[in-house]
Amino acid sequence: MEIRWFKGTDCVCLYKNRQVTEGRGYEGRVSLFTQELQRGNVSLQIRDCRESDEGDYLCQVTNGDTTEECTVGVSLSSVQLNIIRDVQRVY
Repeated sequence: MEIRWFKGTDCVCLYKNRQVTEGRGYEGRVSLFTQELQRGNVSLQIRDCRESDEGDYLCQVTNGDTTEECTVGVSLSSVQLNIIRDVQRVY
């Protein structure tokens, strides 16, 4: 399984070969709940949020030949993440 979180064209976090790589500018601030991945939890945790963290994030999960995507919007004025677009399968 491979998980990629993007903000725009920047890769924020990558999970590949059981390793988590943090994107430039997000070092020490992002993580995945790796113990939850097998249960389908691919949530991105962002710590020490900045104004520049606001915006849309795209999550891509690839397993074999199947890729699923979900976009979420992050607003610092609210504690909640709102799903903007349902999960989509890309073949």
